[in-house]
Amino acid sequence: MSRTVAAWLQVVALLIGIGAVVMAIGRRDQLLENHDQQITELKSVASDLVRAQLTSAGNFQLTTQRITELERRMNLLK
Repeated sequence: MSRTVAAWLQVVALLIGIGAVVMAIGRRDQLLENHDQQITELKSVASDLVRAQLTSAGNFQLTTQRITELERRMNLLK
């Protein structure tokens, strides 16, 4: 009788162990999926920042040209 109880306890312990491994794998997969989504979002943000920087640089150059032209025109008025 005690061997039967011991055998069943071993089966229960084995099942609990297998369940714990399956849950750990599931948590790890979820964590990897979350990180993948965050990396994708970070790539998008970085791309938007580069575009904004390029637009800003272009606008700065255009503004500088306009100021230079206005300065030239003001000098003509003197």
